[in-house]
Amino acid sequence: MSDHRQGPLTKSDMATQYKYPPGAAGGDNPHLRGIPDSLLLNRSEWYEMLYFCNKITNVNGSGTKAEAQKAERLIQTHLPSNLRSHEHVTKWLVENWNNYN
Repeated sequence: MSDHRQGPLTKSDMATQYKYPPGAAGGDNPHLRGIPDSLLLNRSEWYEMLYFCNKITNVNGSGTKAEAQKAERLIQTHLPSNLRSHEHVTKWLVENWNNYN
């Protein structure tokens, strides 16, 4: 299993598109748990978004920074707010990837 925190997207790359509040959510802090929450995606936590965008790109795409940034953009601007599980977010991204630039 790859460590999706390692790239292609980095925390500093994420700051170029969207602002994330500082700090981490207590027991969900990946530095304490090892990885972010595997069930629900919190799109306001940079570390969850970083891990998820890298994972979706590494597993379903070509593993490029441009793809990871597109995943972040689609999640932040187009993903319906009622979709929160990793499974549903992944499914939505795959189904809607070509509908957005």
